[in-house]
Amino acid sequence: MTMLKQMLFQYQGHIGAALVLGGIDSTGPNLFTVAPHGSTDKLPYVTMGSGSLAAMAVFESTWKPNLTQDEAKNLVIKAISAGIFNDLGSGSNCDVCVIEKDQPTQLYRNIAPELNARSQKENNYKFRRGTTAVKKEFIRNLIDEEEVVEIGQGGDSMDLIQLESIQSNDYNQLKFRCLHIKSTLLDGYHHNDNNLIEEFKDIRIQRWIVDWCLRNNNKSVANLLIDKSNIHFLIDNDLTDQITKIESDLLNFSCDSALAWCNENKLNLRKLSIQFEFDLRLQQYIEIVRQGNIQSAISYLRHHLISHFSTHSKQIQQAVALLAFPESSIVGVYRNLYNKSRWSDLSLQFKAVALHLYGLSTQPMLHVALSVGLPSLKLQCCSIAQDSSQVDNHVNEFEHLYNDSTFLSTKSERLLDNHSTNCPTCDPELLGALAQQVPHSHHTNSSIVCKISGKVVKDGEMLAFPNGRVYSKSALHDMAQNDAQNMVKCPRDGTIVHYSKLRKVFVS
Repeated sequence: MTMLKQMLFQYQGHIGAALVLGGIDSTGPNLFTVAPHGSTDKLPYVTMGSGSLAAMAVFESTWKPNLTQDEAKNLVIKAISAGIFNDLGSGSNCDVCVIEKDQPTQLYRNIAPELNARSQKENNYKFRRGTTAVKKEFIRNLIDEEEVVEIGQGGDSMDLIQLESIQSNDYNQLKFRCLHIKSTLLDGYHHNDNNLIEEFKDIRIQRWIVDWCLRNNNKSVANLLIDKSNIHFLIDNDLTDQITKIESDLLNFSCDSALAWCNENKLNLRKLSIQFEFDLRLQQYIEIVRQGNIQSAISYLRHHLISHFSTHSKQIQQAVALLAFPESSIVGVYRNLYNKSRWSDLSLQFKAVALHLYGLSTQPMLHVALSVGLPSLKLQCCSIAQDSSQVDNHVNEFEHLYNDSTFLSTKSERLLDNHSTNCPTCDPELLGALAQQVPHSHHTNSSIVCKISGKVVKDGEMLAFPNGRVYSKSALHDMAQNDAQNMVKCPRDGTIVHYSKLRKVFVS
């Protein structure tokens, strides 16, 4: 019993047993109940099952110590009978097992046959239809429709060899990508090898550039990068070609390839509740009406559109009414249905649906990376190209802060020069134009970057010109060492002074 309890308890109810165990050991006769979760009880009489409470009532009212075997069997028959009549769905057989010490076990099956007697039914349990009022009826298919791909000869069926080839290519591509991540990124972190990590980052940037080229129809450039970097298995070239082709077909007023794509992916589209196929069918219907073929339009409407009435009732009603309006109609709703720009909308809609279905981002990963990286580099002091009037306004605003006896005026200088040589967001010809559209980064502590060396300057390592311009001590010292007279020149306004005229600067 202890072993059984321990085995059931370790499964925490995932494996259960509802048992009544009886037997004789060195302590004498024993009766146990084992609950599904593993707990047990030991009593002179025990019950389990749906009629256990009724049977227990019989035991509690009739049981007494030192019963004879016949008295015990009769008591068990009464208890089981009470349980049977308490739960009519539990069966009607009464089996009694007698266990004696040093005697074979006796099993009496169906010891009370009167319990199985069938009496005359007092009432008819069949009710006529309509006895129970039905307020709402809803029919749900218990079996989902499955897509069946025919494999064989003839028609459009797919050849088995071709199917196996596709599966093999997909497997090889997935295997290569996993090995690429393991051999570069994971091994780089595991062995603390920065070269492997940098290799992974370089290939990732190349993949982003190829992805951007493919999304912008620069296939020739993308193929050159793929061949040069040998990253064929890391690029979904076939998938991009398929999406581009279907987009092109839609722009050329053809829905055939898009409908074929919807048929191939109808199960996934249904799971995502995407109704793109209806929009394609509606556009095909509009083109049939545009040609004036009314009978074909009505047949197409019944075959492809009416089944969507529960979800697109308004659009289907407009489609039916379209039969009465020619292409030259000035009524707003029907003029919009005839508008050729709907094909461009379908092309954009297909691209969004395809990217969502395949789990791809709507924006190229290159754009996403730039939109994240540029704000981390852009600071409040980063310069943006300004015209001369803006520069003069900025200078006049702060001119009163300068002391003419100590510093020279900065009014004649352009604010465009106030940028770091190593800051990409300060360069208007490169990333500066893109950086204008992103927010600034938040820095609680500022850093001073030397205009000459482009390096961060620590406190106490700065020197100031008489005009107020501050540079790193090391850069100015190197400049003075290269001059015969120890003269240094301010790179902003051209001021030339002796190195001894420079003053130390401390940030407070």
